[in-house]
Amino acid sequence: MNTDLKDRIIQTSIRLFSQNGLKNINTDLIAQEAGISKRTLYEIFPSKEQLIKEVIMHLTNSILLEVQKMNNVIDEENENNFEIVFQHLIKVMNELKNNFTKQVISDLKRFYPEIWKEIHTFFMLKMKEGFFLKIFHYGQDKGYIRKDINIDLVYFIHITILENVVTPEIISELPMSTNDVMKSIFDIFLRGILTEKYRKDQLIET
Repeated sequence: MNTDLKDRIIQTSIRLFSQNGLKNINTDLIAQEAGISKRTLYEIFPSKEQLIKEVIMHLTNSILLEVQKMNNVIDEENENNFEIVFQHLIKVMNELKNNFTKQVISDLKRFYPEIWKEIHTFFMLKMKEGFFLKIFHYGQDKGYIRKDINIDLVYFIHITILENVVTPEIISELPMSTNDVMKSIFDIFLRGILTEKYRKDQLIET
C-alpha cells in the first residue's frame, strides 16, 4: 500500500471533517480534494466508516505521542518540567478541540455510535492510567506541591474534573480557547495544592 497516498487521504479527510462534520462529507469530495479517483480511494478504504475509523486512529495516535512526550519530560531532570508538561497538555487539548468539533462529535454519536463509544472509552482509560498520578508525586517530591496534601485524593479529584470537563464533547461547547480553558483549570485546581514558593514563581494569586 502507498503509505504517502493513504496519509494524504487521511489528512484531507481530517480537514474536511473538522470543517463540515462527518455526515456532510462524502467519499466523492474526499477523493476530489485528495486528487485521486473514487476507485483508488475505495481500494485503500473499502467504506466511509473504515476511513473514519482510520482517521480517528490517526488522531488518537497523535495524542498518545504527546502524552508519551509528557511522560519523557517527567523522567528528565529539568526545573521547568511542570511548565513543559503543561504546554504539551495544551497541545493535546488543542488537537481535541480542532479535530473533534461539536459537529464531528454529534455525527459520531448519531451515525457512528460504536466508533464514538471506542473514542470515549479510550480517553477515559488513558486518563486513569496513572500518568497524572506520576506528575503529582513528582511535583510533591520536588517541592512544587504541598507535603500535607494526600496525593491519591488530589489524583481522584483531578480525574473527576477531566472526566466531566476536559473531554472532546465539553471542550467543543465551551466559548473559550483551549489555552484559556487549561489555564483556568490550572489556576483553579492547582492554586490550593501548590506550595507558596511555586505559586509566587508562577504568579498564581492566592
